[in-house]
Amino acid sequence: MSNKATRFNRKMTMASAVFAIILLGCVFGMLYYSFQNVKEKSKTIKNLYSIRFDKGLNDSLSVAVNDSVVFSGISNDSLFVTADGDNKQNMISVEDFTTKQSLNSNLPAERSAVIISCNNGKLAVETMKVMGPGN
Repeated sequence: MSNKATRFNRKMTMASAVFAIILLGCVFGMLYYSFQNVKEKSKTIKNLYSIRFDKGLNDSLSVAVNDSVVFSGISNDSLFVTADGDNKQNMISVEDFTTKQSLNSNLPAERSAVIISCNNGKLAVETMKVMGPGN
């Protein structure tokens, strides 16, 4: 009788070992897959936005895209600034130090030209899609 019980215990131990190997393989496979997606989702796109200041702006400004300051100083109409973006949602923040105005605006996820202007004493942001390489 002990021989039957020993064989049954060996079979159960082997089945448990096979199940544990399969389970570990599934866990490591899911971890690998989840880390692959994180790398793709947090991709930074270089020179996604070209920022230009309109002629009516002579004040000192601070411009930030996604919490990164890309310009701080006195603006003029011939100044162009490029900013990196994210492949998800992007935001621009403009602050006028003279009038203490600030403006936050969402940006599109494709390559765009951003024009910062002052209309009737208020800051405004206008975006236009730019066709070019990488679209």
